Amino acid sequence: MAEYVVGQIYDSDKNQLPYGGAVDINGRIVWAVTEEEDKATKERIKKAFGKK
Repeated sequence: MAEYVVGQIYDSDKNQLPYGGAVDINGRIVWAVTEEEDKATKERIKKAFGKK
């Protein structure tokens, strides 16, 4: 999905960036975080800072 929304005008009603991303000054989506990238980041954080 991330590749699909890159380049489009951001519309908050469509929930185009559910996992995060960036929008330029003109409102175009520059990059988007995928669900897989989000899960991987959360796992790295849990591994680094989670209770043992």
